Amino acid sequence: MSNASTWKLPTPIRQKLSELRGLISRVIATQGIAVLLIWLLGSFIVFGWIDYLPTRFGSDESPKVVRVIMLLIIAAVTLWILYHYFWNRWMVRWSDSALALAIERRHPEFQSTLVTTVQAASPSSKLRSKELEAIEHPNRAGMIEIAASKAVERIGSIDVRSLVRLSTLQWELGILAGLLGLFSLGALLHPDLVTHWSKRLYGLSDLPWPRRTSLGIVGLELDIPPFTNASTPERYLVRLDGNRLLTPKGSSARLRSTAKDLLAAPYDQCAFHYRDRAGNRGRASMLSYSNSNPREFVLDGPPLEAINDNLWFSVVGGDARLSNLVLETVDAPLALSTDLDVQYPTYLQRSTKTTWGNERLEFRNGMRLPQGTQVGLWIRANKPIRRVDVMRVAGAGDQDAAEQFTIEMEKPTVEFAIPATPLLGNLFMEIRLWDDQGLCSTRVQQYVIAATADNVPEIDFVLEGISTAITQNAKLPIRSKIKDDYDLQRAWVESRIDEQVPTESELQINPQGNGELDIDLKAMQEAGQTTPVVGSVYSLMVAAADYYDVSTKPDTPSVPHVGRSTPIQLSVVTEDQFLVLLDRREAAMRRRLEQIISELGQLRDLLILTGKSNKPSENPEARSSTSQPDEPSGDQTPEESRSRILLLRSQQASAQASKSEGELKGVLSEISLLVAELINNRIDSNDRRERLGQKIKVPLEAMMESKWKLFANQINELETLVAKSTPEELGKQLDESIAKNNEIIASLSSILADMIEIQDLNEIIDRVRGLLDRQSKTIDGTKQQQKKSTLDLLK
Repeated sequence: MSNASTWKLPTPIRQKLSELRGLISRVIATQGIAVLLIWLLGSFIVFGWIDYLPTRFGSDESPKVVRVIMLLIIAAVTLWILYHYFWNRWMVRWSDSALALAIERRHPEFQSTLVTTVQAASPSSKLRSKELEAIEHPNRAGMIEIAASKAVERIGSIDVRSLVRLSTLQWELGILAGLLGLFSLGALLHPDLVTHWSKRLYGLSDLPWPRRTSLGIVGLELDIPPFTNASTPERYLVRLDGNRLLTPKGSSARLRSTAKDLLAAPYDQCAFHYRDRAGNRGRASMLSYSNSNPREFVLDGPPLEAINDNLWFSVVGGDARLSNLVLETVDAPLALSTDLDVQYPTYLQRSTKTTWGNERLEFRNGMRLPQGTQVGLWIRANKPIRRVDVMRVAGAGDQDAAEQFTIEMEKPTVEFAIPATPLLGNLFMEIRLWDDQGLCSTRVQQYVIAATADNVPEIDFVLEGISTAITQNAKLPIRSKIKDDYDLQRAWVESRIDEQVPTESELQINPQGNGELDIDLKAMQEAGQTTPVVGSVYSLMVAAADYYDVSTKPDTPSVPHVGRSTPIQLSVVTEDQFLVLLDRREAAMRRRLEQIISELGQLRDLLILTGKSNKPSENPEARSSTSQPDEPSGDQTPEESRSRILLLRSQQASAQASKSEGELKGVLSEISLLVAELINNRIDSNDRRERLGQKIKVPLEAMMESKWKLFANQINELETLVAKSTPEELGKQLDESIAKNNEIIASLSSILADMIEIQDLNEIIDRVRGLLDRQSKTIDGTKQQQKKSTLDLLK
């Protein structure tokens, strides 16, 4: 009996049973999802039609209580589906014996060998083994092995998909596909209706459904296309010519008719009956805005919108009819081509970047011409033109410069010219054509010619390694970038000491527009030139001029464009004062670094708290004691609440890391500037320069390039790990981030300690320097007193 009690289910049988169990689970899940989607889409569509169709017959919209009932029905059926198709089925535990029995029912060739093998390996069989000790048969183990071998031999040829009936699932998926297609079609054709019904059903909005609701001929009213600066729209009337009305193709018209002595209601209306070239017929009601006799009726809308072909129509009102009328469409007057006669300004002759002279150009949209060019238009139309209305605005949106005039032709012509005008700014021109039949163009044709303005040179000017204060011996590295539309005439640097007359220094510009000049105040002093003294303000500015020679007004001379950079003012101080300013800035950087270290400590605490939240507690009281006031609560499960808390804290950690990185980069930039200022101002303080560079700048750069990049990447990955990884992987990442955070805090604390030591040493050096200065002044005063006493004795 010992062999039977230790019998294990063969691996092929175990795998096949697991495969069958997985297939059953997938079929259950798919069927539940399909039924749920069928119900949600079907109820949305059916209830939508129930709510919408009555309004098409004049009924009011359904009240809110009806839609609440609809929502309750949807919710109730949804809960039933979740219970019936998910909860009930997922609660079923498919044992190996049941699955084996299902296989043998479909495949009787097993002859109970599969069931025997599975039951021999089941836990219940092992529990009954002791009861069978008394009747143990010596051939029992061999019989089980024979049955198992036969079952293993046959199990490999079994297809588990043949054991599950999929016809119901296929029908459900087919119904779901049909509903999805119907819903998608409706969403594509009428997205506004789908959105509207969604608001009414799920948002319980009371927005109503959208609804849509002559016997003499006065004539056909057409819109005159307005100019851009027109205040009120205008119309013109086309009279009936025999039985024919003319209208431009593509235009929208307004038919006016009169009716007198109409019958009583409901026959007191006029209607417009029409037929197009294809034989399509239709009817449109005409509106009246008065009760006078005769009454005037107007048809303003279909079928008189965007008319592209002839219409044969009748006007019916009361018991009268006007028949055999024709609405004939003709081509609207239109400018087919436009050429520009241009004369370029003379300042372009000095430029190597463009052409100059006179030429005729074909007009193109977005055309640009140099400022100061004389521009005229030569237009060819599609039919004889009797009159042209012109509106011209010369200038960049200056309405005071708008000019409107009309050109009357001596006789209708297809070619005509519009006089030239100087292009001092962007030229905006609109024309409106009238043909020899009295029809106006359906649109205003616009011509926009952009003036390529000769802008003043654009100058970017910086002083590398210089702040707002300098010493008398400073070297000022001027770096400038100058851009101009055409060519530069000259460039220079203007320097001024206090309110003195500025001096100019020529600035050489390379072909790329870069200019470099180093002003060495120490060399200027040695050469005997005027230099700023302590207490003065030294101003620097870069300027450049081009060849522009166009006058904006007839009576004013032209002047070249001169561009100037933003001036930089520098305070000239002593070396001691300069060092004091540096110390203040260094102290400010130290305070910023202390704040950064404090914020990184808070970030470490946040990571530690996140790690604690990553470990779900089995005790609800312990979990509630560690939750924060702002943590989500309500209907969420503990696992959902924990995931949301982890997500929020990972986002907070990422935001704090980004902020600290920006602060550290600011500190590094300021320290680098301090080092450059020591060099450019020729401060004889090698120890200070070495400490700022080697003990602060270099370690901070190394930390940012190595430790911080790895730390920032780890922090940024936390949010992804919260959603995709296991708690163990997230915990490992948090531990590594906390360790890297501690390393960064240690590095910054070391740098901070060096900054504190440097500040203390600077105070000592400043005191010694003050003692030496006072000693030097005392010695000079003693020498002067001795010299004065000697002179008094000689007298």
